[in-house]
Amino acid sequence: MNCSLVPIIRLRFFCLGFLSWMFIASIQLVSSSPGWAQSGRAATSGPSDRQTVNPPTLSGTVVDAQGRGIAGAQLSIAVDGSSRAIETAADSTGRFSIGSLAPGHYRLTVSANGFQSLSETVDVGAESAPDLTLKLDVGTVQSTVTVRADHAGIVETETSVGSLAPISLMDLPQSVQVVSRELLDEQKAYQYAESATYMAGVQRSYTAIAGGLGNELAVRGFNLDFQNNYLRDGYKYYGLSLSDTADIESVELLKGPASALYGTAEAGGIVNLITKKPTETPFFSASMNGGSYQYLRPDFDISGPINANKTFFYRLNGVYENAESFRQYVGSVKYFIAPYFLWRPSNSTSLAFQGELINVDRNSDYGLVLLGDRPAPVPVSTNYTEPWNSEEDRDRQGGYRFSHTFHSGWTLTNGFQLSRTNARYFEVYTTGPDADDPTQLTRLSDAFYFPTLYRYSQTAVMGQVKTGPVTHHVAVGFEMGWVTQSAEGPGGYAPSVGVLNPVIGEFSEQDAAAALADPYFSLTYKTINHNQSGYVQDQVDLGRHWKAIGGVRIENYYQDSINEATDTHQTQSDIPVSPRAGVVYQPSHSVSIYGSYVRSFIPTNPGAISEAGKQFPPEYDHQWEGGIKLQPGSSRVSATLAIFQIEKRNVLAPDPNNQIFSVQNGREGSKGVEFQFEGSPLRGLDLLTSYAFTQAQVTESTVYPVGNVLPNAPRNSGAVWATYQAPQGAWRDIGISAGLVATSARQDNFYNTALLPGYARLDLGGFYERDVTERQRIRFNINVQNALDRTYYLASNGQDQVRPGSPVSALAGLSWTWR
Repeated sequence: MNCSLVPIIRLRFFCLGFLSWMFIASIQLVSSSPGWAQSGRAATSGPSDRQTVNPPTLSGTVVDAQGRGIAGAQLSIAVDGSSRAIETAADSTGRFSIGSLAPGHYRLTVSANGFQSLSETVDVGAESAPDLTLKLDVGTVQSTVTVRADHAGIVETETSVGSLAPISLMDLPQSVQVVSRELLDEQKAYQYAESATYMAGVQRSYTAIAGGLGNELAVRGFNLDFQNNYLRDGYKYYGLSLSDTADIESVELLKGPASALYGTAEAGGIVNLITKKPTETPFFSASMNGGSYQYLRPDFDISGPINANKTFFYRLNGVYENAESFRQYVGSVKYFIAPYFLWRPSNSTSLAFQGELINVDRNSDYGLVLLGDRPAPVPVSTNYTEPWNSEEDRDRQGGYRFSHTFHSGWTLTNGFQLSRTNARYFEVYTTGPDADDPTQLTRLSDAFYFPTLYRYSQTAVMGQVKTGPVTHHVAVGFEMGWVTQSAEGPGGYAPSVGVLNPVIGEFSEQDAAAALADPYFSLTYKTINHNQSGYVQDQVDLGRHWKAIGGVRIENYYQDSINEATDTHQTQSDIPVSPRAGVVYQPSHSVSIYGSYVRSFIPTNPGAISEAGKQFPPEYDHQWEGGIKLQPGSSRVSATLAIFQIEKRNVLAPDPNNQIFSVQNGREGSKGVEFQFEGSPLRGLDLLTSYAFTQAQVTESTVYPVGNVLPNAPRNSGAVWATYQAPQGAWRDIGISAGLVATSARQDNFYNTALLPGYARLDLGGFYERDVTERQRIRFNINVQNALDRTYYLASNGQDQVRPGSPVSALAGLSWTWR
């Protein structure tokens, strides 16, 4: 080792240790501050003023059917027959304790998200109280509960994306961040990506073929693959670009490679959308929102039991959305409906059918362009396409989910997902500056059609095995997937336009049709993908302080890229192995120190070929990650500090000589530090803060300079979101919110010859809500995005697809809920 590096390395480790110590100390200080852990709900000191010398403490553990502790389970205890209660929450292991109880008969109620509630009578003696084990059965039906003032908050204690079965976030040796329904509602985020960018290390990405900024994300410096990195309830999700948050309960984001869990996937992370489930009691909500750029959105959410025995349930979400845009000649109309039916013949068996239908008609839009090394100095409304540009999207999703828990505690799950998406275009778009005059943009016209058929099956068995003092939570499964994608249609010429003063409207639909009648090129491609995979995972409880997780997936994939015009085939197949291992040390219930290693792969896009017409071998990635998680027993705050390093091999990049083609760019790496805090440090206050330092760059290449920063990967980014609603008093019906998202400058290309400026955006919000009757509530909201009206750029997809952010815009709405 170079001796001159030793002091630097020592200094870095010293700084890291000091920051970790300060991180733990600050959270412990917050968690111990007066009033921090108060629930704010109707609580008393107990059923009687008579105290014993050493009043007994009621303690125990809340567990699931496999005997695992349920983190964050809510407990309420009251004297039998009384409505005055003491409330608390289980810690990350499911343990709880309630002190200073007078002797007597109590009614104890336990509830947790995803489980059926439990209520039983408990006898507390004069000198002792029992240590209880409270077992909750899985409940796929959610009860809708509304709590005023001290609501559920934005902290989530459990995830289903970081493991093959629900797991406490404190037990998982990887960073997972969750966008709660509470946060989506506070921000009025109808695309989940709007809220996800408040998470550490997360940026908006681009839509590769949909001609507009959609729900895609970039995480830890890497763009997520819209076909492989997005899930709906654990199943690959193909309706991502157009999806709506109307039927989403929460959004889970697992950082880093995830092939050991979900097969083919990009290295940045996995997004899992959790669907709203039916409710046990009748529920109805309707709202009307409208705002800038002629935005109009009515929506509804209705749920409840279908039969008197309450074995059949339903939920139905629907949306109509009609909007213009700050972008010239751009508008859209969307219809969205999502049914969910559930049959639960017993507490151990359930069968669910869910679907999603999305129709969108809009003007395709590819954003602004670069002039030199910066976005062109034109208004963000500038459009280089044509007013008649059109895009028609039709997405259909449907499937079933079956679950059965045996008397032994083992659970069998099986499901199938079918997706059919169709995108049809008739448009003009830019292809870059003219070679002879960079102030002019060349353009093409097209009439493309992109149909996709996706089928996916998943079967798994999960259960618990004990070997002496060690408990194993085992999951074994098998998956199969079939995907058929086509790209069809002609492409032709269109006249150039100026960068600074584009003349739009002189090239008509008839002109485009004439150009396409004698096409310059045609798309005649079909891609077929098949994969089968088996996996096993073992989550191990190694005593009180240690947990470990290990798993491996073996996948057999095959893909065939077909040029139907020439009937030529290019095929690939492989049997990659994706391992995963991690360990967690918990010195106390509220602290987890973890480390992990994961590896993954992703086949290269069969549509990406070299100039010689050849495909490329698959990409392989791996990640090392370590960090600290803090979540005090009340679970009202949570914090994570993570350090990571990712390496990608065999990655593709645009061919610098002809960007229609690709080259295999060698290696890319990303390393950095992420911090996130979320929760309610004070009664009535929801607070989310995040920061990420990310160094994503080319580490080995025969084409691009080594050390160049990856596109759309800022070195520094962060966000703050805060909502305050007074827990009591005259102002308790009013809430106010404010958010700030900031990011440093980003490179536009691998050569680092163009830069998107950094920006900071301020968002504001407020609401008024009150109960009209015991079962009815109204809420009025107003939200302002980019309140200071700054010009900024969210992302880019090359020099002629720069995505500007919206100028200042406002949204107001009124909602009514009945339950």
